[in-house]
Amino acid sequence: MSNNPPKIYTEKEYMQSNAWGLYSAIDVYDCNREKLSDGETIKKFNTELCDRLGVKRYGDVLMYLFGDDPKIHGWSTAQMIETSLVSGHFIQHPRIAYVDIFSCKYYNAQIIIDFIIPFFEGKKYNFVSALRVRDGIFSPQNKS
Repeated sequence: MSNNPPKIYTEKEYMQSNAWGLYSAIDVYDCNREKLSDGETIKKFNTELCDRLGVKRYGDVLMYLFGDDPKIHGWSTAQMIETSLVSGHFIQHPRIAYVDIFSCKYYNAQIIIDFIIPFFEGKKYNFVSALRVRDGIFSPQNKS
C-alpha cells in the first residue's frame, strides 16, 4: 500500500481552522479490471462511498464511458452532493481508480482509504487531503 501514513484531519482541526471545506484525492493502482469496467459496479461504488461519508446525494450520478486511447478509456463520474461534489475516473487498461471528494461538511477521510482500496482490490495508492479555508489559504498535506 502506502509507505507513509496520510494526514487525516480531525473534526476538531477542521473546526479550529475555520475551514470552508475538506478536499481529498486518492489514486488506487493495480485494481480489479472487471470492477473498473462494469458500470453497475461503479454506480454501486458511488452510492456506497457517499453513504459511508455521510453526504447527501443530489440527483443521480452522471456516468460516461469514453476514451478511444486505452490510456484513458474508462468511466468518468460526477455525483453532486448537497455539500459539493464526488468525482472519479476509472481507467480500465492501466487499472487505476482516481477519486476526488470535496465537501463543505466534515467527513473522516480515513473512510476513503478504508473503503476504496478493498472495493477495487487495489495494490497501492497515493492519497492527499487538504483544508480549504475561508481566508483563501489552501492547506495541502503530504502525499502518502
